Amino acid sequence: MQLQKTLRPLLEGLTSYREDGYGSQLWLPLSAVILDYPIAEDTRYEREGNLLKVYRLAVGSLHWYVSGKYELR
Repeated sequence: MQLQKTLRPLLEGLTSYREDGYGSQLWLPLSAVILDYPIAEDTRYEREGNLLKVYRLAVGSLHWYVSGKYELR
């Protein structure tokens, strides 16, 4: 059985998130479903302090683009 990459090691100790840059005041809980969902091959996550950036590989290209930003707490 092959181990799947998940967000759990990257987000250890955090409890909630919200979309960054859109003025959202709604904090959503980081549930086990989100933390343990397998990461796709064309997706990459980077954490910079309390900011999580989601990168996706552009179709037909070798370029990564930012597809989402989330504030963490």
